[in-house]
Amino acid sequence: MMFGINKKILDEIVYILSTDENIVNAYIFGSRARGDFKDYSDIDIALFVEDGNRSSTIAVDINEINCIYKFDIVMIKESTTKELLDNIRRDGVKIYQRS
Repeated sequence: MMFGINKKILDEIVYILSTDENIVNAYIFGSRARGDFKDYSDIDIALFVEDGNRSSTIAVDINEINCIYKFDIVMIKESTTKELLDNIRRDGVKIYQRS
């Protein structure tokens, strides 16, 4: 189990990400990426997108996955804080890259 997440769930997340051509890449960050998570820790996912102004249903689709995990999905835009970007760069693990 990578990040303490069932492989089937992780595969489903990656599949959902692959259905949106606006997503360039995605990272899991925070406690799940660092390995200091608890069973109840949420899954932080950062989405780097081509067009930050375009709306997406990805967050809704991921949150509809039938599982025990809670998701915190962040779309990275120009207005994203330096602190959050530094956190993602330091701890983030890439789970998806558009081909």
